Amino acid sequence: MKLKSYVHKITSVALVTLLALLMPMSTFAEPLTSISTELSTLKAATSANQTIQFVTPSGVSASTDTIIITFADFTIPSPFATTSVDIAAGDSGTCSSASYTDRTIADDGTAAAGVWGMATTTTTITLTPPTDVLSTTTGATSTYCMQIEIGTNATHGGTGTAQITNAAAGDKTIAFTGDFGDTGTSTVKILTDDQVQLSAEVPQTITFSISETSASFGNLNTSATRYATTTGDNTSESAAHNILAGTNATGGYTLTVTGNTLESGGNSITVIGASDTALNTGSVEQFGMKASASGGSGITVDPTYEGSVGYGYDGDSGASTVATAGGLTDTTTYTITYVANIAADTHAGTYTTALTYVVTANY
Repeated sequence: MKLKSYVHKITSVALVTLLALLMPMSTFAEPLTSISTELSTLKAATSANQTIQFVTPSGVSASTDTIIITFADFTIPSPFATTSVDIAAGDSGTCSSASYTDRTIADDGTAAAGVWGMATTTTTITLTPPTDVLSTTTGATSTYCMQIEIGTNATHGGTGTAQITNAAAGDKTIAFTGDFGDTGTSTVKILTDDQVQLSAEVPQTITFSISETSASFGNLNTSATRYATTTGDNTSESAAHNILAGTNATGGYTLTVTGNTLESGGNSITVIGASDTALNTGSVEQFGMKASASGGSGITVDPTYEGSVGYGYDGDSGASTVATAGGLTDTTTYTITYVANIAADTHAGTYTTALTYVVTANY
């Protein structure tokens, strides 16, 4: 009896051992790590690019190691071109610093030697490794990061044209499964609107100032041309004052001058006119001015006042343009010089005038 019992026990152990050897071993999926999903916009029902990264503990080293990405409540358009998806394998398990090597996806989506396959539904993308997959050349090394770009940000196979449409507002999941043996889930927050509308107003500005508001020619005579200054009695060319002008108006500005020539009662000194004219000391009456500009941009001094030949003045018959700015400009400094000549028959008297300068912005 003892011998039979012993033989039976040995037989049972042997049977259990044999069954264990004959039964297939179960493989357990490992969790993906360092999963991140970056969307170009989180606005609901809006097309977006996606950049997905994850570390795969098992890697992709066999042609059967499919990767299935399920976008819950998102919408994948059909057809979805393979050029709108990039697959890349990293060289380390740190996704943020890894260097990625792009893999090739077949144009027709069918896996073959050296190329991945791709198939889509309205909510899934299935990636199939090449038929000759090797983890270091066409697959992905275990414990290393993988990167998948979807949308117009995909450039390896061409220029991406299609994007996945975001789900309605709420917490939405993107799940990773497949025969490569690893699984994981990424949650993204979809918003009704992810944009903040900001507004600001830049006020219209114009700069305009005159450095001095009075000047004198002193005593006029036929022996020398006189120039108006704050001290008077100046026979060498000297500026009377500066005008500063600037604006942020897109159409720039116009600087004009208006006013009569020098007058004494019913007598007046003849204006030079609208032509830039050389001075003629002691022979004829002349009243004129010129302007030189420095600083600013797009500035044009009118030919009457540019001083390439001499002087001019045309403000006695109405507003006369001194200078223009073609667009918005920093402050320009205009140096203004006035000149007066008399003839032998010019009437004696105290001659005066008041000139009015106006800057008009063109907004």
